[in-house]
Amino acid sequence: MMKGFTIIEVVIAVAILAILALIPIAGKMECDGQASRIGKQHEWTFFGGCMIEDKGRWIPLKNYRVLE
Repeated sequence: MMKGFTIIEVVIAVAILAILALIPIAGKMECDGQASRIGKQHEWTFFGGCMIEDKGRWIPLKNYRVLE
């Protein structure tokens, strides 16, 4: 006889899927916030993270430094 899924198992699976779905959204929002402060063109990708365009090339935002 096949056993059906319990409510707890379904809730846990839905919660895990929701967390996985929110990771890209949260990453893009963080990238938008950080890059807007420096005024550079930017984009966020799942594997590349937050990238900004500096002097015609794309570099990770975490590597960008402002020298005064």
